[in-house]
Amino acid sequence: MEIMKQTKAPQVAPSPPRLVRKMVAKGSSSGTVFMALFLDMSYKLAIVVIVPLVLGNYLDQRYKLGFILLIMGAILALLGFVIVLRQSYRLANSFTNSGAKS
Repeated sequence: MEIMKQTKAPQVAPSPPRLVRKMVAKGSSSGTVFMALFLDMSYKLAIVVIVPLVLGNYLDQRYKLGFILLIMGAILALLGFVIVLRQSYRLANSFTNSGAKS
């Protein structure tokens, strides 16, 4: 009797975030998928852009540093914006490749 050995873990596609999974049922229309992806990206972008800018402005006013921390917050917001867009693009492609119903 031979025992099969598995040498490599099976490759599993990453699952979408919980919000998108809840909003998009199996066999959903492309409009539903688009709306779920849009809402998921929207709140992420709002947090990623607004928080560093407001925090930078607050700290500049509190410590009277001019605009240094506000500019650093804007750079951090831009970096976060790019990261969120990239993640959203990959997530949208995963739905496109998995064959969401049009």
